[in-house]
Amino acid sequence: MRSSLATGLLFFGSAVALAAAAAVGCTVVTTDTPDDAGVYEGGSPDGGVPACTSCLAGECAGTWAACLTDPACRALHACGGTSACVCAADAPGDAGDPRGLYRAFAACNDARSGGACAGDCKAASSTTPAPCADEDAGAIDAASPDAADAGDAGEAGADADADAAAPAPAPAPSVDGCASCVSGKCGDAKKACALGSECAAYLACVYAAKDAAGAEDCRRLHATGEVAAVELASCTNAGCTDVCGF
Repeated sequence: MRSSLATGLLFFGSAVALAAAAAVGCTVVTTDTPDDAGVYEGGSPDGGVPACTSCLAGECAGTWAACLTDPACRALHACGGTSACVCAADAPGDAGDPRGLYRAFAACNDARSGGACAGDCKAASSTTPAPCADEDAGAIDAASPDAADAGDAGEAGADADADAAAPAPAPAPSVDGCASCVSGKCGDAKKACALGSECAAYLACVYAAKDAAGAEDCRRLHATGEVAAVELASCTNAGCTDVCGF
């Protein structure tokens, strides 16, 4: 009888202990895996910002500001930035072709996610869309040797002399060249968008926005950040368009 009573008390005490542990979360076990397979995770208007997004926003500040403050480029980002999506974009308007702007934005993300931001970003294949058919299928220049008739040798020679006196062509667009240009010509504006700034918070918020309504929420939440981002975008567009590729 005494043994049965002791056993019952022991069982009751164990049950109470297990219940108490569960109450404080000590027995929570889960096999769920986070749904974070993407590379460039964005934050949310009222949530935290993943480290990868923060790093890319800082490393690619010029192209992020230029793209994410431009409604047309923002739309390409929201639609996934695939080649089909980008090449189906509306014809260029007064603000220029958003496809080149988006391509520069994506190229910097690709380069930095495997470089300066590799510790924060997951490895992934390139997300930079290929050029569209109407961007690289221009007609041969009538003044080029391939198009000149044999009887136009004198005119071709004059063109050659003119070419020799012309200034050297601008360097080919590149991620590093773009970053250097933004740092050199837009230093103060870039500093205003440094990690931890309202500008960086605005860019990360817009990056994560799914549509125009989400971007509008970001404007409301980070009004001063938007002002700084627009200033950096304006400077980048004014001084680094060629070297950035848009």
